[in-house]
Amino acid sequence: MKVYSIEEAQNCLHELLAAAHLGDDILIQGKEGRTVKLLPTIIAQDKPLKAGTAKGMIKMAEDFDAPLVEVDEYRT
Repeated sequence: MKVYSIEEAQNCLHELLAAAHLGDDILIQGKEGRTVKLLPTIIAQDKPLKAGTAKGMIKMAEDFDAPLVEVDEYRT
């Protein structure tokens, strides 16, 4: 893990972003000593979501909507 100053990060931001996407820990430290970490995220899907693609993957118990015994004492 390497710590970059803001100036260093500005000069090679493209490379730092690529490294973060590959799993490297990238830290950028400001002048006041505060540090941030670059983390990869997924914002958009390559293809749109389609209804029914999770069919058969979710199982629900027969009594999933039955009242919970644990909260009986809190009911009025």
